[in-house]
Formats: sequence, C-alpha cells, structure tokens
Amino acid sequence: MAAFVLFMSGGDERETFWFFQSILEKSHEQIPFDGLKGFYEHEFPLLMQYLNTFRDLFKEWIPDLYDHFDKEGFPDQMWIQKWFMTCFLYSFPLGLCIRFWDNILAFGTRFIFNISLSLLSLLKDQLIELEFSLINDFFKSLKDDTHLENPLLPPYELIIEQAQKIYIGDDKINKLF
Repeated sequence: MAAFVLFMSGGDERETFWFFQSILEKSHEQIPFDGLKGFYEHEFPLLMQYLNTFRDLFKEWIPDLYDHFDKEGFPDQMWIQKWFMTCFLYSFPLGLCIRFWDNILAFGTRFIFNISLSLLSLLKDQLIELEFSLINDFFKSLKDDTHLENPLLPPYELIIEQAQKIYIGDDKINKLF
C-alpha cells in the first residue's frame, strides 16, 4: 500500500507519511472512517470484525453465491481477506483501485463492503459456475484483467455505480464503529 500511495503522491514522502497517519487513525467526522490500524495490529482485530460483518452481508445480499463458496469450501483467506488487508491493491488493476480508494476516502471505510458486494454481484454468473480451484484462478486473474482480450471485470464505472447504490443500514455497521 505504501508504494501505491507514494506513487499516487508523485513520490512525495512527507505527503505519503501524513496520508498513512490519517488513514490509520479513527475519525470522528461525519464520514465514519474507522482507521485501518486495527487491520494490522496483533491478531488483526478490526480485520476480523470486517470479515465477520462481510460474511453476514454476503450471505444476506448474494445467498446463492455465498452457498456456492461454502459448498466448494472456498476459504476467506484466499480472496476477501486479501481484498480487505490490501484495500484491493493486491487483486485488482491499478485504475480500478484508484476509483475504489477515491470512494473509500469519500464515503468511509464502510464502503469496502459496498465495493466487495458490487464486484461479487456483477461477477456472480461467472463465479457460480466454477469449482474451488477455478474460483481461485478466476480471482487471481482479475489483477491483470486489462491485458485480456475478453476482460473478466465489468466496466469500472459500472462497479462503482452499483457499489454506490448499495445501502447497508447503520444497524449492520454500527458494531464496527
């Protein structure tokens, strides 16, 4: 993540340092930004909360895909944990990650759920047909999607538009903040 932020700041180390300082701390402004520090602390307490909340949301919003992943025994460590820990940088093209980060900064860390649900909703028809090893291969191939003749990812704007339309009630999110 540091390399991404340093790159986006044009190599400004001071700006990169203060950016990281601000995203690691909890914000009490109108936009709920829970600070990502808990993603990287011993035993990953905030990351575990996000993963548990996401599992509940995934099961509620896309139950057939959730059941398919469960039936295939496809573990969180192979996909969603990577997405969250790296704020999507490890698994998606840079241009899409820039859009994701813009929205996370604008709407708060809770938008991580919107992005994930949007992606899964849009990719559901492809994913539900795949077995364990092919699901893993599919997720791995998303990073280099821009080089494929037939891209796997939908247009970036569609992903963002759908993510912005997803409403997740405060009752589901409040346990995080």
